[in-house]
Amino acid sequence: MAVHRRRITPAAAIRIALILAANVAAGWFLWGLAHKPAQAARPDTAGASEPASRAGLSTPAALEKLGGGEAAANSGHARLDSIGSRIRSIVEQGRSEASRLSKGHVSAGEVHVAVHLRDPSSGAEFGIDSARAMRPASNMKIATTVAALTLLGPDWEFVTPIEARGTLEAGRLEGDLVLRASGDPLFDADGEGSVERLLAPALDELERSGLRTVSGNLVLDEGSFDNPAPPAGWPGASQRYQEFCALSGGFSANRGCLTIRVAPTSIGSAAEVAVQPAGFGLERQFSAATVASGKLSIGFDARRTGLIVRGNIPRSSPPFVGSCPVPDPVELFASVLRHELKARGISIAGATLRERNTPRGNLLARIRTPLSSYLVPINQESNNAVADQLYLATANTFLSNASRSGAEAASLAALERLHVTGDGFRQIDGSGLSDLNRVSARQLTALIQAVVCGEPRTARIYRSSLAVGGVSGTLDGRMRGAKVKGRVSAKTGFIGGTSALSGIVKTRDEGELVFSILVNYDEFGGLNSSVWKPMEDEICELLAGCEL
Repeated sequence: MAVHRRRITPAAAIRIALILAANVAAGWFLWGLAHKPAQAARPDTAGASEPASRAGLSTPAALEKLGGGEAAANSGHARLDSIGSRIRSIVEQGRSEASRLSKGHVSAGEVHVAVHLRDPSSGAEFGIDSARAMRPASNMKIATTVAALTLLGPDWEFVTPIEARGTLEAGRLEGDLVLRASGDPLFDADGEGSVERLLAPALDELERSGLRTVSGNLVLDEGSFDNPAPPAGWPGASQRYQEFCALSGGFSANRGCLTIRVAPTSIGSAAEVAVQPAGFGLERQFSAATVASGKLSIGFDARRTGLIVRGNIPRSSPPFVGSCPVPDPVELFASVLRHELKARGISIAGATLRERNTPRGNLLARIRTPLSSYLVPINQESNNAVADQLYLATANTFLSNASRSGAEAASLAALERLHVTGDGFRQIDGSGLSDLNRVSARQLTALIQAVVCGEPRTARIYRSSLAVGGVSGTLDGRMRGAKVKGRVSAKTGFIGGTSALSGIVKTRDEGELVFSILVNYDEFGGLNSSVWKPMEDEICELLAGCEL
C-alpha cells in the first residue's frame, strides 16, 4: 500500500518549532518555581523593607490577617522605601543639629536613631536600625499595656479581697480583717488625689455584712509582691522625691503619691494646705505662707518623719497643685483604708500587720478596679507608678509571681503569644524609667499592630488610650499644624539620653501606618526639646501627608 507523506511547509515548520520552544520554556519555569531559593531580605541598616517574619509577626499569619499578599506587599515596600529616603534625610539633619547645639559633646556618630514603619493594609515595612535593642523610656509602657490586654483581656479587673479571719457575730469580728494584694494602684484620674470613690463599693459591701468592730488586726497579705523599692537602673536618690519615682507594691493608694493643694489666704497668714488621699497618715509639717507679691515658691516632700510643705504663695496666685511619692505605698494604703473604715463607723482595735500567704478567711467584700480605667493614665498621661503597678499585677495574675523577674517573664510570654520576637527585649519596670530597659523599634510596631489590628473592642480601647497630636495628653502641645493635628495617636517617651515616639498615623488618603522612633544619645540637656521632638514631629508630618 502506498504511503502518502504530507509535505511540511516552511511556515508550518516555524509554528512547530515555536510550540516546542514554548513547552521547553514552560517546563524550565515550573521546575524553577519548585526549586527557587528563599529570597534574602534586604538589610535593615540600608533602610529596606523587610518580610514580616523578621519583623516579629509570622509571615503567613500576618499577610492573611491583614489582607495583604505578595503583590500588595511589594507595592507597599516600594512606597515605604520612597518615604524612607526622606526619613533618612530628616534623621541625618537631626544628628547634625544635635552635634551643633551640643558643640560636639554629642557627635552625630554617637547618636543611635531607629525607625520602623508598618503598613497594615499590605504588610509592607521599612526600617532604619530597627532591630537594635534600645532604651525606650516611656515607650516601654506600650509593652506593659499590650501584655496586660493580651494575657488578661480588656475586661480584667484588679480584685482585692477583704476577708474575715475569725467569727463575725452581731457586728463584731473576733479575729483579723485580712486583705490580699492585687497590685491595684487605686488611682482615680478625676479624683484630685481622693480614692473614696474607688473604695466606696467595697465599703458598702462591708456595711451590708454587718461589720462594725474588728477585735484583731488589719492584716495586709502582700503575697508574691516584692517590698516597695526602686528597681535597678532608676534615677539616683536626688530625684526620688519626684512624683515620677513613686514606688510600687502589693497595695497602694493614689498611685503611691500625695496630692497637695496650696491656696492663698490673707497676706501674712499661713496658706491653706489640703492633702489627698484623706487619712494619709503622716505628720503635717506645714509652713507655707501667703505673701503680697513675688514668685510662687512652694516645696514639698513626704518622709517617714512627716509631710513637709513650705514656701510662699502670692495673694493673687491661683491655687498650686502638686504631687510627691510617699516612702511606702503599702503603709499609705493601710492608713487611708483605716480612715475610710472609721468614717463608715467600722473600727479596728489592733495594729496593721504585713504578712504573706496567710490562711484564707471568709470573703466579706472586694475592691474592684477595671484594667481599662488605667490605660489612659498610663498611655495618654504617662503615669509611671500606675504603669509599674500594672506590670507587677499582670505577672501576679498570669504567673502567680509578682516579682520583677516574674513580671518580665509575663511580658515575654505576651510577646510569644503575639508571635513577636523577644530577641534583645529586657523589661525592668512597667514605666520605662529604668535605663536598663531594652526593646527595638520593630518590636514596638509589632506590639502596636497586634493590638490595633486585633479584636475590635480591644483595639478601640487601646486606640482611645493613646495621646493625640495637638489634642490630648502628652502630645497636646505638639504637632498642631493643619496637616498633622489629630492624625497621630502615640505614646511619648523621655529620660536622660533617650527620646521616643511610637504609635499610629493616619495618612492623607485615610490609610494608616504604625511607626516607632527611638533615639539614644549621650545625655546633654535640652536636646530632647530642641532636636529630637521636632525630628519626631517632622517624621510624623511627613507620614500624615503621604498616600498609601
